[in-house]
Amino acid sequence: MKKEISVKLEEGVVKVKRLQLFDLASALKKVQKIPAAFSSITGMTSEQIMSHLPEMIGDNLEEFADVVSVATDKTKEEIMELGIADLMEVIESILEVNRFEDIKRFLSSIRARGQGKVPQESPSKRKV
Repeated sequence: MKKEISVKLEEGVVKVKRLQLFDLASALKKVQKIPAAFSSITGMTSEQIMSHLPEMIGDNLEEFADVVSVATDKTKEEIMELGIADLMEVIESILEVNRFEDIKRFLSSIRARGQGKVPQESPSKRKV
C-alpha cells in the first residue's frame, strides 16, 4: 500500500500521506472542534462520506480544512483556497491512502467481539 499519493489538481499538486499515530492524534484533536455534523462519519462508507461532504462542511470550513491539512503537505489556508471538486479529490485520496474501509472493518470486528457476536478463539488455539 502506498504511503503517499500525489493528487494533481487545477491549483497544482497536493501530496496526501498515510497518517502516523502522531498525525492521527492531532487530527482527532482537531475533529473534536467540529460540531455534530461530522459525528456520523464513522458509520458511513467512503462513498457516503463523499456524497454528503458538501453539506457536512457547511459552516465548518475552517475547522474541516484544519483536519484535512494534517494528512497533506498543505496548510489550512491553502486547503481553504481549493475548489470543492479539488477538495473532494483530496479527501478521497486521504480515505484511500489511509485504508479507511479496512479500518472500519477492523473496528466493526472488534465491536462485534466485544458484544459476543463473533466467537473468539480460546487462548490455547491462537497461533504464536
